Amino acid sequence: YSTTDRVDLNSKADAFYMKNDLDLFRSGWLISFGLRSEDANRGQTIYPPGVNFTPGAINNKNNLQAWELGVSKALSDKDQVYSRLAQGYRMPNLDEMGGATWDATKNLPTPLAAQFSWDKEVGWKRAILGKGRLGIRYLRSELSNEIIYDPKNFANINLPATVRQSLDLDFSYRMNAQWVYSGIYSLRESKFNQGQYTGKDLPMSPRQMLNLRTDWRFSHEQTVGAGLMAVSGQQIAGDFSNVYNMPGYVTVNARYGYLFKGGEVSLLVRNLFNNDYYGYGTNAYVGWPSVRFTSVYPDQLRTTVLGVKLDF
Repeated sequence: YSTTDRVDLNSKADAFYMKNDLDLFRSGWLISFGLRSEDANRGQTIYPPGVNFTPGAINNKNNLQAWELGVSKALSDKDQVYSRLAQGYRMPNLDEMGGATWDATKNLPTPLAAQFSWDKEVGWKRAILGKGRLGIRYLRSELSNEIIYDPKNFANINLPATVRQSLDLDFSYRMNAQWVYSGIYSLRESKFNQGQYTGKDLPMSPRQMLNLRTDWRFSHEQTVGAGLMAVSGQQIAGDFSNVYNMPGYVTVNARYGYLFKGGEVSLLVRNLFNNDYYGYGTNAYVGWPSVRFTSVYPDQLRTTVLGVKLDF
């Protein structure tokens, strides 16, 4: 309900899903295949008197299919390569449908279309001295009708064709019974592939990300650890023209854990060095669209969390 109009949202779906994994262990091959088919119907109804919006109903009916094919091959007892092809989809959520664009006459909007993706992935993993692993992965996702929120129009919209790709490097290494190290570095690119913003970066898509972590078990019961996360600059939400850049940031977390019979008690400190930063920014308007300003949402300063986990 709104203050003047009654709005109902509805969703119904029937789906079929199958998946098969074939492990040819003698030859080192693993083949995985999955298929999903779904009849989905989502819509909204505006009831009379329709003070703000014209009464009526719209429905978004789709017959959707998705599939996935993955293959991996063990080259030796240390090395493994893998690849994956997939076609996926995503229907708009009910809250996204309720915020779809309305035309100037306040008539019911054109329903948001389902989002589709064509994914390609290839990677390599290597065992390190029986104590760790090293991996590299390349992922490319080509999307049509990507669903995104457009703050200028206060509405969810379908974008023209977009492409997202990343190169990920990851490792983990257990030096001994006390020390464990791990990390991942991602080099990313997210761009418009069609339309008036062709070649521009997609908003809220950092170009680089780094996560590092180390844990020290200095006794059988006690562990201390620290993690670092670094996120590069990115465009603020709604900045399709790439004018307003959001700065990158770095945070450090620390954790202490104590094991006891039947559970664990832990103390987590997020943003250990109390950095002042924000991970989300967007365009906002006063007297739309005459005055624009950037609205930022600061993240939490140093935060301490005490946790207790019990085993049953």
